[in-house]
Amino acid sequence: MNIDSPGGTANGAFELARFIRDISDNVKPIKAVTGGTMASAAYLLGSAASEIIASPTSVVGSIGVISIHQDHTKALEDDGIKVTVIRSGKYKALGNPYEELTEEAKSILQEHSDAFYMEFLTDVARYRGKSVAEVQERMADGREFLGRKAQTIGLVDKIGYIDNLIAELVSKYASLEASRQAPREYGMCTSVGNNETGDESMSRKKSAKLTPELQAQIASGVPISALPDAEDTSVDANAEVEGDGVEVKATSEQEGKPSLGAEESTPEVKASADEQAEAVEKEPANDALVSFLRNELQAANEKLTKLSVELERANAKLEEMNSVVPGMEDIVRAAMVRMEIGMGNGQASYDHLSGAALVAQYHKVNARFEERFPVGGVAKLEAKSAGEDFVDENSVTARLGAISL
Repeated sequence: MNIDSPGGTANGAFELARFIRDISDNVKPIKAVTGGTMASAAYLLGSAASEIIASPTSVVGSIGVISIHQDHTKALEDDGIKVTVIRSGKYKALGNPYEELTEEAKSILQEHSDAFYMEFLTDVARYRGKSVAEVQERMADGREFLGRKAQTIGLVDKIGYIDNLIAELVSKYASLEASRQAPREYGMCTSVGNNETGDESMSRKKSAKLTPELQAQIASGVPISALPDAEDTSVDANAEVEGDGVEVKATSEQEGKPSLGAEESTPEVKASADEQAEAVEKEPANDALVSFLRNELQAANEKLTKLSVELERANAKLEEMNSVVPGMEDIVRAAMVRMEIGMGNGQASYDHLSGAALVAQYHKVNARFEERFPVGGVAKLEAKSAGEDFVDENSVTARLGAISL
């Protein structure tokens, strides 16, 4: 992780740090490096890595918590705005900017800040392998340190730069790849004759010219000692291999022992080769990280497919509703006009209403109509005077102060 951040909100920071440590411990080591700033919440994330590298001029630390309260009462008063806070529950929204900060509210906010601070200290101590007391005494209290000082007190592990870390990882990867791809050299030297010295015996080995069958058996993990001697000839240990052949060095317990071609391999050797090949096939092709990421990708793809199907269904339903709604709105408008005429209010127009506003107005008109003409009652019509205007109730609104929970 290449980190350059002064920190940020506490929300989610502790959970993300635990996730980083879990991956670093159980999937693949994660290293953190900074050439700028790794402070506060950013240091919390970096501390969860298996190793922290910082440049000499980087700023590290700032282990602490800060909360800021703003009092807007004077500014609002100067602007001619008076705010009245109405609460149910004596502790509801204490410390809001629309009223002066009381001592009780300040005490509660301080209590919350102290709790976050203790969580911060505890997690850093666990990730860095130190005690809470040591972290608080040497590293915390909001102090910031330059790279070398941060290394001295234990905030970081070593001094370096991002390019150094990349070079180190590339070199390590190259070494691993080389060890995986390097051909194995099998064989041991044994005395061929009683009249040979030890040096002479070291220079004489049994060799077998690799055939495709022998190569397949070696690739499957069959020990060289179990391979048949394809071409049983004595050669010098320093002899060069001709063409594309590969010289595989083996031993023979008895000189002149008959050699078997690949097609004459014993059943035991063939069975061993088959077992080894089957074992190789069963080995996982990817490391733990690739397997983890593949599982995550598969889960994400399954979820995406499910959401795509649901979205397609929702769009089809929406398209169907959009084709029906205009006609239904016309029916509702016509019904309201008929009710208004029946109540003697003249022919009103509701063309300006649609959707929820149209439905709300319909309920109002229908309620007045049912009150005016109850079932089982006697209808009584009152004529309006010639100069009386029709009033659209929807045009009269009242605004109450907003109430939030």
